Amino acid sequence: MFAKKGSQQKSIICISVGDANVGKSSIFARQFYGEVPQQNSLYVDYSTILVRKGNEEIQFKFWVINHLHKHLTSQYYRTSILIMIYDITSRDSFTHIQYYYEDYVKKCNIKSIIALVGNKKDLNEFRQVSFQEGQDLAKSLGVDFFEVSAFTGDKVKDLYDFLINQSFDTANFE
Repeated sequence: MFAKKGSQQKSIICISVGDANVGKSSIFARQFYGEVPQQNSLYVDYSTILVRKGNEEIQFKFWVINHLHKHLTSQYYRTSILIMIYDITSRDSFTHIQYYYEDYVKKCNIKSIIALVGNKKDLNEFRQVSFQEGQDLAKSLGVDFFEVSAFTGDKVKDLYDFLINQSFDTANFE
């Protein structure tokens, strides 16, 4: 679908950040390709989708930033949606969320939709971060919270549906 001549198509940028091996690319691949990759990504994953709601149409640009790009420039943070991902079986990855949040707030000058996501809920027997701790951190940061499993797909679609629906009402456009 194309925007009418003379009109500007609305565009929203969404980035996913988090430590290595938390499942950023796996969550992304589960949503957009229906499966998880067999190996870790050393690159930046990217996909676009066009979503229509009523008469409104938005192009979503989804970026997964790997751990090698931890010190992001403000250009990467010129975004409307931030997904901060940690691994529920890794206390360190959860602790580092505060860094990603503070770095984003410091470098981003627009109001954004931000979600905190605990991944690997299918590995509950190895859990190091409780669901309540995730909820409490999200509440203290004023962000939305999800626990998902990229491996099984549990709640991944709910996460992206929520972010897309929120965007139609509240996000800033490029």
